[in-house]
Amino acid sequence: MNLRKRGRTSGRNLAKILLTAAPYGFGPTAKLVCLAQVLAGRHELIYVGGSPGLELATSADFDDILEFGDRDAWSENAATALKSADLLVSVHEARALYLGSGVPDRTLFLDTLLWARRMPLPNNRLPTAYVAQRFLKPLNLSVHLTKHIRQIGAILPPSTQTFGALSNKNHAAPIDRDPQRVLVNMGGLQSPLTLDGAEISYIRAMTRLIAHTRVSDGPLDICLPKHLARHLATLQAECPAARFMMPSHHEFQNLLSACSLLITVPGLESVLEALANNVPLIFLPAHNGTQFLQYKAYKDCSLGLMHMEDYLPPPVALDLTGLSLRVQLRNGDLLQTASIILSLSERLDFLLENSSKALQRKNVAHGRELLESIGGDGLTELESVVEELLI
Repeated sequence: MNLRKRGRTSGRNLAKILLTAAPYGFGPTAKLVCLAQVLAGRHELIYVGGSPGLELATSADFDDILEFGDRDAWSENAATALKSADLLVSVHEARALYLGSGVPDRTLFLDTLLWARRMPLPNNRLPTAYVAQRFLKPLNLSVHLTKHIRQIGAILPPSTQTFGALSNKNHAAPIDRDPQRVLVNMGGLQSPLTLDGAEISYIRAMTRLIAHTRVSDGPLDICLPKHLARHLATLQAECPAARFMMPSHHEFQNLLSACSLLITVPGLESVLEALANNVPLIFLPAHNGTQFLQYKAYKDCSLGLMHMEDYLPPPVALDLTGLSLRVQLRNGDLLQTASIILSLSERLDFLLENSSKALQRKNVAHGRELLESIGGDGLTELESVVEELLI
């Protein structure tokens, strides 16, 4: 289905770039939204994807937005767009590289989870350029054969003006914007591994948790994915003091820059963006396997004022798929229990009552150092790879 088509000035000789993302929450699409901001107007940008990333893309700088339908056999419109593209840019959607004669000669695969895998993706030499975003946890070079993989820094929105100040040791972390405003980020949550009902049961539990804390006494914004809009009335009843929102990527950046504290799932993009905006972090329990691995990395790096995952039994699984299922099954059992929610809310209240501004500033400064360790401006580096492939 074609969701949007923008007009183009006739006579312009633009490269046609097809950008696609795996439907694993907002993260993969968020990277393409950032890239579209710097490429818009210079090339024709076609986004192809599925929910929930599809909803995030509708407010971004793409010229055309299409659903791919079956990930292994794209819809006619999407397949036609792919066949006529000069360049394919894929974020974690490896299936797009295997769609037969329709795949263009030039392809770029962006991997933000290489650090979490035992090995790069199978046939990782298939794309013209394999690009990996660095993370707080370094690659295991004994198992990751990275000579042909180009590593880049954190890919952040162009509006995040932080990298120039990262090396300035005297830069003051501006966490006094509004001492009471708290932002809660539930993430995209949905993925092909999401169990039926797991999303809304998790969000209801986290909403109840927040409602039982002093956080709800001040200005409180709770961000949800758009595909859960039908549950807004139920969630509002759980936490009447909150303002529930389904923001675009740009709107989320504005909320983030105005808040004094981010309470978030242990995702990837929102955490890096919070570090860039000097916002202290508190982590909700993991919702899936990737979030659990990221929680462990954040914990190892001493990032964040609190990790609620610490107070739940750890899931045990051999692979990422099994881990995702175990996390969701555990949450389904525990996070519906009033005593567990009350225990977590009491721990959060204790932290908020005893967390000084000095401690918050120290943690924010540590986060900036970690972000700097990832290196450079990843968005500019990614833009350069795109332009190199188009020459």
